[in-house]
Amino acid sequence: MLDFKIESLNLKPPPSISANHFRDVQHIATHVLIYKTVSYSEVVVLWI
Repeated sequence: MLDFKIESLNLKPPPSISANHFRDVQHIATHVLIYKTVSYSEVVVLWI
């Protein structure tokens, strides 16, 4: 989980996505990783 936290700090929201929405995606992605072990990059692609 520590690796995910470090990696997520380096990610920037795409210009077309508001900061609030990006935080929501990060929150959802965290839970997906916990329960489904899906990579964060895959979750971002699904939500764009």
